[in-house]
Amino acid sequence: MDGANIERGESSELRCKKRNDRNSNDRRTSQQDVNQGVKQAETKEKVSASDILQNVLKKRKIEMHDCSQGNGVDKGAAMDILKAMLEKNPQVVAGLADDSEQSDTDGNVDRVIPDDFPQDYVMEATKCVQINLDGRENSINPVFAHQVFPRDRYIIGFKGLRIEFSYTKRWRVYVKIEFEDKLTKSEGATWTTDFLDSDLDKLIQKSGINPIYGKEESLTFDEKTFEAWKIADRSENPPSCEIWSNNNQGDALVQLYQFRTVNSTEESKVLLSRVQAMSLWWIETSEQTNAEDPRWKLYIAVVGGDTIAGFTSLFEFTNPMRGSSPHTWRVCQSMVVPFFQKRGIGREMMERLYSDAISDSQVFEVTVEDPCPEFVKMRDCIETYLCCKYIALPSPLQVYPEGLVPKYVAETIQSDLKLTLKQVQRCYEILRLSKLDESDEETFRRFRLDVKRRLFFFYVEDVLSKTNTE
Repeated sequence: MDGANIERGESSELRCKKRNDRNSNDRRTSQQDVNQGVKQAETKEKVSASDILQNVLKKRKIEMHDCSQGNGVDKGAAMDILKAMLEKNPQVVAGLADDSEQSDTDGNVDRVIPDDFPQDYVMEATKCVQINLDGRENSINPVFAHQVFPRDRYIIGFKGLRIEFSYTKRWRVYVKIEFEDKLTKSEGATWTTDFLDSDLDKLIQKSGINPIYGKEESLTFDEKTFEAWKIADRSENPPSCEIWSNNNQGDALVQLYQFRTVNSTEESKVLLSRVQAMSLWWIETSEQTNAEDPRWKLYIAVVGGDTIAGFTSLFEFTNPMRGSSPHTWRVCQSMVVPFFQKRGIGREMMERLYSDAISDSQVFEVTVEDPCPEFVKMRDCIETYLCCKYIALPSPLQVYPEGLVPKYVAETIQSDLKLTLKQVQRCYEILRLSKLDESDEETFRRFRLDVKRRLFFFYVEDVLSKTNTE
């Protein structure tokens, strides 16, 4: 979702494992920094506590992130922790005060760059990769590269490495690899380079960037083949399942297409596979899915009549205990390619999705798996707009006991607009906040308390389970 980080429903455990592995790696790397500091402290002069704290915070880049999952720490807490460390053993952190020393780790405990490694042969993966799209003049860098290369931060052993991934309008890709020089194993006794036993092109072919379906016609290292693909994709007829168009001409034309069952045609299976492969550059834990499953649905946004600019995939779960409305639509992946962002394409896709869900009596609700912050904002706007459009919510000036929308009201809105109960409450709070008198401090205080009660009400089990484990 605009680089959003949303996965299919079946990948929750895998995604949690990846996140836990990264957190574990971060903790071990922090200990490595501390151990390194012990060694450095033997030769460093004493420095002030404030200098140590400032440099450690800068070096470790401590930020508020994933606090709701217990994976992060705010700056104040970090300062308290570091102060305690300093009081307990000042020698341990003294070495970290000098910011001139480069850390020999890149954030992964299995990767250590020795001091004698030639820095000209260390390349940051996301910076040496260039993404090009047919019809777009400028190239862009990806946000993530860890699903294509085995270690997501650095590629070592190459000087002046440049890898171009050039895409057609239907997201077939041509890969071009260039570098000035490559080290061999014999040139260093204390380190090894990446990809000594396998070339980069073989690594890329085996990675997720190569679509599962239609792979023979989706990835090439031959420029002539790519030129033929570009010509073919420019003249390819659009899918026959158009559901919306803005009716403009030229590059501003935006069309939406819906595949209700992805496995129904080979075209839709290949399209899903290609856009999911492309999304690896912008969705952190994205992956290609089994397009043979009839429960997958796909929305495609096409700009200018021929360029796929974005997509939204959703998975349909079924709960037979819900009677006449057994289905839940879970938005699994949604993104707009950076070349076409800030045009309202993502909003149009989601509005069409909600419109289809509302008109389908068998759909119980629409959920989203692990949305990124930008998608959360867009979702809040769309769902609040729906509540206003259909006059689903009572007056925001009406204050309910403890600030919670009555259950019967929330369930009615859920049935009519396919919103989850949590989202009904969020929409009510958004509307209520928009009507508050900014000069009335007591009203604002009551609103803040109601929001806190709502958070506790919905997440009390998580809070209690975390308290018990601690």
